[in-house]
Amino acid sequence: MRIAVFYNIEPEFMPVAEALKAILPEQITLLLAGSYREAMEIVQKCRAGAMPQQLQEPQDEFGILKERFLGTAARMGWLHMFNQPIPLPEHDNQLFSYLAALSSLQEDMSERHKEHQQRLADCRSRLHDLADEKKQLIALKEKEKNDLEKEFNEEKARLEDIISHTSKELDRATVSIHEQRGRIRDLSMMIVKADIPSWQKKSLLTICQQMIETELNEKKINLVLTSTDSAFLNRLQEKHPELNRRELKICLMIRLSYDTIDIARAIGISRRGMESIRYRMHKKIGLSRHQSIKNYLNELVDEST
Repeated sequence: MRIAVFYNIEPEFMPVAEALKAILPEQITLLLAGSYREAMEIVQKCRAGAMPQQLQEPQDEFGILKERFLGTAARMGWLHMFNQPIPLPEHDNQLFSYLAALSSLQEDMSERHKEHQQRLADCRSRLHDLADEKKQLIALKEKEKNDLEKEFNEEKARLEDIISHTSKELDRATVSIHEQRGRIRDLSMMIVKADIPSWQKKSLLTICQQMIETELNEKKINLVLTSTDSAFLNRLQEKHPELNRRELKICLMIRLSYDTIDIARAIGISRRGMESIRYRMHKKIGLSRHQSIKNYLNELVDEST
């Protein structure tokens, strides 16, 4: 048999001890002691086989009903048991109203407990549904990601093929340009040796030289040029030899009415960087703050033509 010893119990705590005794199993005996020393003495006696006096069992109807009331209240409050049978005494019994109120309270708490459990079940169900929705959404996003990745890889492969093909075309074009330049030079030599009037030789040689200069300028700034563009660049280099290759390209694009964003994208810099370069070019060319660089470049075009 097991024992539970309470010591130094205050009077107001006695109903709690009695309620605890009412719900303890028969195998556990509840004992009371006045002090810690007395409690230890009780424990020693129990170990020696002696059974000290326990809480007195109720003998009269009042005591039995009181124990029933305390036990039922303890099970409801401590153990959340809301389906206990509560036998009621006769109506004229002084504890009838207490036990009837306790029975009504148990029914109310039982309903509340059921509602609480139902709400918990509903919450679990909603959480489960929400988790399923999230899983489906994640699966959908994963599929979209995989589809986009596949599309990206296909587009990348397509562009790589285009780049490879374009690179080969550029290589062939470069060879063709070199061959063309050689033919132009051969043609120039033939013109020099030809038995034609000098004014015709000069005119033909000038045309050949313009073709060579146009080709050189195209290679320098990586743009396809017209004869007017080539003449403009020649004039610009004559007046401002300090301009580098990138600045020459920017000047040509300004003259051709490209806006700042397009020029920056073609050069491979930011818009702010382009504005800084344009400001430095303004000073390098020697323009005042109020002079337009585009107007100045257009005037050079008029001079070159």
